[in-house]
Amino acid sequence: MYEEVDESDSFPREKTNSLPASMIQQSTFTIRDSPCLLDHVQPTVKANPAVGVSLMQWSADSAMLAAKSDSSPNVIWIWSIRAMRAASMQRLLSPVTSMQWCPAESRLVACVGGPYVYSWSTQGASCIRVPTAPGQDFHPKSVQWC
Repeated sequence: MYEEVDESDSFPREKTNSLPASMIQQSTFTIRDSPCLLDHVQPTVKANPAVGVSLMQWSADSAMLAAKSDSSPNVIWIWSIRAMRAASMQRLLSPVTSMQWCPAESRLVACVGGPYVYSWSTQGASCIRVPTAPGQDFHPKSVQWC
């Protein structure tokens, strides 16, 4: 499992005091061995609460399936259809808002409405900071391959 870790505290404070918090945030992935405990969100008490799989994407070759469950909205489950088992998981710091497979290869990108886009392939995972002009914030809420 790949787990996003906020490493903002690793920056010296005297160099970051004048910067907005979103420019200081530094995320990376660490690899966790299984089994691990996942945060679980209880459904709200209302008519038609959000439960179950709320976001799902097939890879272009139909060999992989990525899914997000409302009970663990920060986790992307990546399933290998050929092996009939979970291939990987990504536990992010915020709920996933969008994800999409590359049409040319088995590479998944996702976003959470924060300053990063997350990428996963069978070779590994990465947190990619969206470049912006100094003093400006850009927080993608959806992703799409061109």
